[in-house]
Amino acid sequence: MELRQLGAAAGKVFGADGEPLKDAHVRLYSNVNFVPEILEQQIAYYETFSPVIESHSAVCDEKGAWKLNAPPGVYSCVIGADGYFPNFAGLTRVHENAAAELPQVRLNARRSGGIELALVKLDGKALEKSSVRIDLEPVLAELKNQRAVQAVQNFKRVIQAIGGGVEEAVETDEKGVAARENISPGKYNLRVYLDESLQPQNGEPYFQKEVEIKAGE
Repeated sequence: MELRQLGAAAGKVFGADGEPLKDAHVRLYSNVNFVPEILEQQIAYYETFSPVIESHSAVCDEKGAWKLNAPPGVYSCVIGADGYFPNFAGLTRVHENAAAELPQVRLNARRSGGIELALVKLDGKALEKSSVRIDLEPVLAELKNQRAVQAVQNFKRVIQAIGGGVEEAVETDEKGVAARENISPGKYNLRVYLDESLQPQNGEPYFQKEVEIKAGE
């Protein structure tokens, strides 16, 4: 059997001010369709399940430059950095014994929001020091086009097929308050799930509501 040679991909990453972003992280995914409207949700999920999804990663140097080797094929390029919104840099094809040069990418500084929930038990007492899962799903009506809506629906099917989700587990404080931070602005369907010992047997969320996350709030 003839072994195929590796190829390479390379590029540079900058902030919106034009300064190189040292330590920005780049990942090439195979057979993954990313959509800007749900990019962060997709990244969170695929990073969790990276063992079953082919990907290749690199870290930018002090000049914002990166390079990685990968088998020949078509890849989706996603770039992120602490304090910045991630960027889907598009598709790139890697050829054997050749280096694909991607266009320069600029990341925008993150101006995210957060949410705090005061949770109570059925008896009205605070749900203190308890593990809860907070799920935020983008509201389909807020998405810009039908392609994005279809992508969300397909993404949900992928989650169900592999098993798992992108909920974030947090613990309530002594007053029953649970919080999530670094959420992209927009409207979401909020669902809260409790620990198995407290969760309703039918699997329904303990609490659900449509919420709007605003930058800086």
